[in-house]
Amino acid sequence: MKVSYDQYQKFDRKFGHIFYKDKFSHYRLRVEYRFVGEQCAGGEGWATRNSGVMLHCQPPETMAKDQDFPVSIEVQFWAASAKGRARPPICVRQARTS
Repeated sequence: MKVSYDQYQKFDRKFGHIFYKDKFSHYRLRVEYRFVGEQCAGGEGWATRNSGVMLHCQPPETMAKDQDFPVSIEVQFWAASAKGRARPPICVRQARTS
């Protein structure tokens, strides 16, 4: 799967999520991920070179229209820091609307 924002004029808070049809309760995840290109114009400052996998999410049909992210446990992918180390945080997302 390849995601690109090269056709966007500006980001404009258009977050996207991909949900899988089946539910899971045990996870073993292998991911190969890389960032290419520049940050999309208008992108959130905290989102520069930031992506992730949200596990154990709320069902998509329960999300509010103005809800940016599903309630979930997220493993984030961040580009390497200035010292050359990746910073793989885990966070718990709570319901929040923009």
